[in-house]
Amino acid sequence: MTPTAVNGLEHKFGQWVVRRRWVILAVTAVAVLLAGLGIRRLRITSDSRIFFAEGNTLLEALLELEETFNRDQHVFIMVGPAEGDVFNRRMLTLIADLTDQCRHIPYASCVDSLVNFPRVRATDDEVAVTDWFADVNALSPREIERLGRELLAEPLAVRSVVSPDARVAMIRTTVIRPGLAQDEVPRIARYALSLIETLERRYPDVVFHMTGSIAADYAFGQISRKDLTTLVPLMLGVLVVVVGLTLRSPAPTAGTLAVIIMSMITGLGLAGWLGITMNAASVCAPTLILTLAVADSVHIQSVAHRLLLTGRSRPEAFAESLAVNLRPVFLTSITTAIGFLTLNLSDAPPFRELGNIVALGVTAAFFYSVLSLPALMTVLPLRTGIGDGGPAGLSCRRLADFVVSRRRVLLWATLAWAAVLTTGVARLRIDDRIEENFDEDHWFRAASAYYDKHMGGFHAIQYAIGSGQEGGICEPAYLERLDAFSQWYRARPEVANVVCLADLMKRLNAVMGDGADGGRQLPLTREQAAQQLLTYEMSLGFGHDMSSQISVDRSSSRMVIGCRNVTTRQMQAIEGQARQWLQANAPEPMRARGTGLSMIWSQIARQNCVAMLWACLWALLLIAGIIAVTLRSVRFGLLSLVPNVLPILMAFGVWGRLYGQFGLGLSIIAAMAIGIVVDDTVHFLSKYLHARRHEGLTAEGAVRYAFAAVGTAMWVTTVALAAGFCVLMFSSYRMNSDMGLMSVITIGLALAMDFFLLPPLLMSVDKP
Repeated sequence: MTPTAVNGLEHKFGQWVVRRRWVILAVTAVAVLLAGLGIRRLRITSDSRIFFAEGNTLLEALLELEETFNRDQHVFIMVGPAEGDVFNRRMLTLIADLTDQCRHIPYASCVDSLVNFPRVRATDDEVAVTDWFADVNALSPREIERLGRELLAEPLAVRSVVSPDARVAMIRTTVIRPGLAQDEVPRIARYALSLIETLERRYPDVVFHMTGSIAADYAFGQISRKDLTTLVPLMLGVLVVVVGLTLRSPAPTAGTLAVIIMSMITGLGLAGWLGITMNAASVCAPTLILTLAVADSVHIQSVAHRLLLTGRSRPEAFAESLAVNLRPVFLTSITTAIGFLTLNLSDAPPFRELGNIVALGVTAAFFYSVLSLPALMTVLPLRTGIGDGGPAGLSCRRLADFVVSRRRVLLWATLAWAAVLTTGVARLRIDDRIEENFDEDHWFRAASAYYDKHMGGFHAIQYAIGSGQEGGICEPAYLERLDAFSQWYRARPEVANVVCLADLMKRLNAVMGDGADGGRQLPLTREQAAQQLLTYEMSLGFGHDMSSQISVDRSSSRMVIGCRNVTTRQMQAIEGQARQWLQANAPEPMRARGTGLSMIWSQIARQNCVAMLWACLWALLLIAGIIAVTLRSVRFGLLSLVPNVLPILMAFGVWGRLYGQFGLGLSIIAAMAIGIVVDDTVHFLSKYLHARRHEGLTAEGAVRYAFAAVGTAMWVTTVALAAGFCVLMFSSYRMNSDMGLMSVITIGLALAMDFFLLPPLLMSVDKP
């Protein structure tokens, strides 16, 4: 039951390809070479902000805040003894030594730790600001203990340079990157990590961890390079095994591998020429191209090998196979490309770049499959591999008999099964945290968990609280409202710490004021607050200033709220309630909106889901329209949506039952999967309609015909796709590994729908 070409144009095209095979192979070599040269232009970015598109309101608020107060980029090194606290001579000596060494970190502007934390004291005629532990060796154990107790009473020090229980100290290095070189972040991070490695050998009983924005960016770039260098070779190895076992012949295996490798090179090379930057999300593009490029070649090889079994010559077999498969291969390629191109509707630029790179690779795979593969296979020595007599072909014929004889039971049972699995969608909740995108054993995730446990506040909400006038931050009314806002936040159980100008002013007033109240109170007049703040700024040591906390014209101040162990939904809820508080209790200039990387990250997943729903709708309409036009049937175009939409809904239902939440990575799965799962449906439908229209078979006979013609190829391509996405599950980046697992579930369910739902649907709908 081998299909034959009925369209004269397609037949002529197949004959032309085998006649011009040497010219086609020469042009292919030149095209791959020219495209591949663009790979040298590819760059990998390590900026974690690449996921945020221009126009994002929270991003714009953050950029405005950083323009006012400087963009703080930090390296946080945490130091924790195995036993006891940090207030002893040995640990303070270590911290002092590490503080000095951190000053040599590339682009470091200042270093803060509990050793050099500013200690404000008033004397008879001046105010002195000195380091808290100015000379550790000159201090007695009793003095160290006393100074430690006093430091723990400082709100600005606790959770900033020392944990509340004094078990962990933190050295905060602020860096100012010029942004002129690609290796700035790696240079900073590697220097800091080398310091830690040296100290770990000297202090084996002390725990060291590094986190902060620089560490996050470095971790993103690190896993991008790791995935690019490990997943692609692993995927090639898997495909060699899968394709080799399936085709059972060296030449077809080599031809298929040549097509997928050329497709990957072309996709990446064109991306380089177009200036597309690789990142933590788009590094999986080569693996996806390798995976998706297999299907077209397998379908062409499968039909050609069955024709060879009938005695056709190689040029005849591949010309006829190409004529038979040209239309469905074109359909599957264009629908897959459309699925990935709809990622351009994503709110996250890395997914747009991923979609564009894969679309380029899939398009290249189509041309290599219909031009280069038949040309190559007619010149390579060929031994017949798979055919109708193989165990896979026999299984497909038996499966066809089972489906035809049980079509009514299968139709309703499959629909019921789909309905049950789909109900799990109701359990899904959008939740995403930047540190959880790394493996549990990744150093950055371990450091972030350590920070959240001991220091608290890994997830921060930032505000630029304005006063409405120049110098207005010294107004008592402004400071009172600012203090009340900070106290509202501190009363929440999710909040670990609050950094606020009001706390500093209380501290300065306690030292420089008259002290009549016996405690820490805000200054009573604007002049008093301005004088105290100016005196403090002038007394700060070299490299330390207030530019990261107050604006140049003193019209606004920065407020940072650190939240511990919170989900993105909780952060959004907290910030929403805070805005309501400001609306009810603060004047108009102080009604700011919270921002920060964690806030933007929490927002982008939800926004991307909405954008991807529209992308899915457009993809479905385009794909259904293309199928209807190509197959010349609106009815079958609409019918093709059923076995393509249900697997996606079922997969999300399964995910909801297994995990209950999903984040940014899974928000693109639906749009991406539509273009992938439609492939088998298209091939099955095209062979079914060929049998009905040109072979004169009944619906039952056409189903058997389609199973025999493409059943084996559908198995093979599904196994290849599943294997490819399984490789993604080994990614160190959870966004990619979750994408791989979800895709495997979707592809498996799609094959089940094409085998057990689509044929009964066709036999029920396609009446004589």
